[in-house]
Amino acid sequence: MKATIAAKHIWITGAGSGIGKSLALAYAKAGNQVVITGRGETNLNQVAAIYPDNITVLVWDVTDDQSCDAVRAAIKVRLGWLDIAIFNAGYCEYTDGANLETESFRRVYEVNVFGIVNGITVAMPLLKALNEPLDSSQPLNDSIARSRSQIVGVGSLSALIGMPTAESYGSSKAAANYLLEALRIDVADQNIDVSVVNPGFVETPMTATNNFPMPFLMDADAAAKRIMSGIEARRHKIQFPRRLHWILALMACFPGLWFRINRAILARSNPKG
Repeated sequence: MKATIAAKHIWITGAGSGIGKSLALAYAKAGNQVVITGRGETNLNQVAAIYPDNITVLVWDVTDDQSCDAVRAAIKVRLGWLDIAIFNAGYCEYTDGANLETESFRRVYEVNVFGIVNGITVAMPLLKALNEPLDSSQPLNDSIARSRSQIVGVGSLSALIGMPTAESYGSSKAAANYLLEALRIDVADQNIDVSVVNPGFVETPMTATNNFPMPFLMDADAAAKRIMSGIEARRHKIQFPRRLHWILALMACFPGLWFRINRAILARSNPKG
């Protein structure tokens, strides 16, 4: 008998708005079962109300280390296992490079780095369960085509090269990239793939407060479409928009030139009177 493709079981953090919301709606529309988490219950419920049969809400702050076991248990009750875990929750504070504040860095790292660590802690047993019997009430169906499970972490193109005032945000995203790239090696023999998403500027509540030019800005639905395509292809790196990625990647090869360009820009924007 020819195997049929099963609806996927997907968990998305930071899904109350922006990219996470767009991903949740697109996956739910395609018939998948999605658990969405975040801190804002109202926003999460508004997302779930669009596809109530496919989206389940769990209120969870990714920085809450102590609740990982409870969240894992709740996801297992709702989904049984995970095909894909997407760690999308993010936070940004810009800095005054001459006056770095430890607490600001800590707040950013708690979400962008330790939030991913907590997410992995929650997800790993459920991802491993993908190709294992769950329990007598949820037997695996041999007629259903199953594949390797997948961890997806959302970083940023700012991880590629130093950006003005982005000391905390950019370095946290660079740390997230390293974390996920190392994890990819360590879990490869556990039937788990790992993808890193590095988007450029996307229209979200977080970027709405930016007061500087954002080249190649795209909407969240367009970003979600590119991410889903990359996830489906199991790409190690999902980086877009292509033009911005290649510009930053090229500049990373010429750090002296990048430094001079940014010094000139800052000098024009902050002329000495």
